[in-house]
Amino acid sequence: MGRIRTVKPEFFKHSGLFDAEQETGLPLRLGFAGLWTCCDREGRFKWRPRELKLDVLPYDDCEFSRVLDALASRGFLVRYTNGTEVFGHIPSWKAHQFINNKEAQSNLPNPIDYQRVDASVTRGERVENMSETRGVKERNEKEGEGEVIARPTTNHSEPLETSIDPHMMARGLCERLGLSMGMGQGSVYMAVCDVGQIEARRGGDLMALCDRMAEAYEAWIGTADLEYRWGPAKFFGDGWWSKPEAWPRKTNRSSSDKDAERNQAWKEFMAKGADDGD
Repeated sequence: MGRIRTVKPEFFKHSGLFDAEQETGLPLRLGFAGLWTCCDREGRFKWRPRELKLDVLPYDDCEFSRVLDALASRGFLVRYTNGTEVFGHIPSWKAHQFINNKEAQSNLPNPIDYQRVDASVTRGERVENMSETRGVKERNEKEGEGEVIARPTTNHSEPLETSIDPHMMARGLCERLGLSMGMGQGSVYMAVCDVGQIEARRGGDLMALCDRMAEAYEAWIGTADLEYRWGPAKFFGDGWWSKPEAWPRKTNRSSSDKDAERNQAWKEFMAKGADDGD
């Protein structure tokens, strides 16, 4: 049975979802929002495309398995297995949903304890436009199940899949540090995502980058003798997180000394401009 969920106004301005929808030709925004009503209080659901489609997009002529795969490959969902059963989880769930205390506890396995599955493992050849799949019968949700080796990793004897994209890294960092998940221009999310995209183009490890950025932020806000603190978006976006030696410190100078230094710096700047003009 579907559940009532929260939709924040900024969801409709999510450029990442819009771009993904334009790229694939699939109804990802409506599909993603509809999927929330199928999740339990922890943001988990059973990965059963045919059944989910009946609850989310009953009248749309599309394969819901492709909707799920497109969302998973872009970090909006995490797909994991427990034995032969496949489940899904929304990583940003707790940052956006306010759950009624009376709602039943989740009876689905925690994704942290089980093997994560790359969505591309069971996805067929990518179709850029959904018009190419019109009239195609919905795939059985267990298609390709034999190709997935799924083992519980509760004792962490085997590593979990750690491949993430810049958007998933940005969401994870914001959740980890308790920062705003707003996704407009100038937001923390976009600043972190931009850093992640640069690192991804270099072929870097985004998980390691996320850890370094989180550690830098925690050190920054925990430093008591900083003279000036930037906002988190500027801290990450302008690269200050990687320059702890450049963080300005408080000094014992008086305000008059600081004013004198600023005035002197201004005079030198003006004098330089006059010389350049000559």
